[in-house]
Amino acid sequence: MARYLENKNCELFCTAECAMLNAHSCQSCAVTKYGAEQVKRELTSLKALLPENGWTELDESGECCFCRKEHSNKSSHYALVDMVHPEPKRQTRSVLFDKADVREGSLMPVQIPCCSRCRTRLRALEFIPTWILLGITLASLIVLSLQSVWQSLAAVAAVMPFVVFVAAVLVGWGLSRLVAVWMRRRFSADTYVNPMELPLLKAMTDRGWMPLNTKRSGAKVVFLKDRMQQGFYTAAHKM
Repeated sequence: MARYLENKNCELFCTAECAMLNAHSCQSCAVTKYGAEQVKRELTSLKALLPENGWTELDESGECCFCRKEHSNKSSHYALVDMVHPEPKRQTRSVLFDKADVREGSLMPVQIPCCSRCRTRLRALEFIPTWILLGITLASLIVLSLQSVWQSLAAVAAVMPFVVFVAAVLVGWGLSRLVAVWMRRRFSADTYVNPMELPLLKAMTDRGWMPLNTKRSGAKVVFLKDRMQQGFYTAAHKM
């Protein structure tokens, strides 16, 4: 997406900091609202929290970062992971994240190239165990709703239908966990099933970063067909 940079009097005009902000236009840039000095202070604080090699560009090669094998597949999507850091402390909302209530710490959107195979595996690992649990729960409700089944169980004990339902839910939960473990072991041979194992995110974790949203298998991932075109640290070229 083209950027419309018209304010040549801006102190950050066409600098590395300008590329980091990656605003669609000068009018929508944080510098216009908060001033160059305040934005530069925020950027300096944030860059000090990044890994020693700075921001490692992930999408230059066009290869999937989730493939463990030597020759990765060609990327077709982007996996978005929001990373947060408790520093720096501030009294007001961050000028870099004007749309988010970031009063303490930093927020970094990390866009990671991902191939269709790894995307399918990560989504399957997220949804299939849940579908198994919901399927068994729904099936047990349907069976127990049959009058003949309900009456047969109630004839044994008044609470028996409820006991059978709870047992079915527990079986569904246990089966879903077993399937999740089996899928994770099978996929992890050649796929990073936990995004936090990726070299860049691991390096960020070592410096105090953590995922904003988590789930049982690791950081919460949102898949995008195309990378975000504008906004802080979304530029496709190297900073």
